[in-house]
Amino acid sequence: MDLPGETRLGEVVAERRLEWAGGGPEHGVVVRIGRPVPDPEPGGDWLCWVQIVGMHGDAVRAAYGVDAVQALVLALWMIDVDLRALQRDVGGTLLWLDQTDLGFLLRPPPD
Repeated sequence: MDLPGETRLGEVVAERRLEWAGGGPEHGVVVRIGRPVPDPEPGGDWLCWVQIVGMHGDAVRAAYGVDAVQALVLALWMIDVDLRALQRDVGGTLLWLDQTDLGFLLRPPPD
């Protein structure tokens, strides 16, 4: 049985709202991250559900890792890749706090 997106997402532990820079679609994009949970599949490790509302039907997808931290980190990478693809496909620029760095990838601080 296929569960509705919000049901599969489980407990939302983080949400971020993004806006399109001038010329983008009228509505923004909302990213939701579910709490990492053990993979219910036999022999599975951990998974972290992610939903990007405003992108390709608001699908809910999972990132998998050997523990909760890895599943969460891989979910952040997956979000970054998905949002870059969305911007390329739509031809616009997403902003968070008026910046093009959407803040999903952890980068070392500047020197």
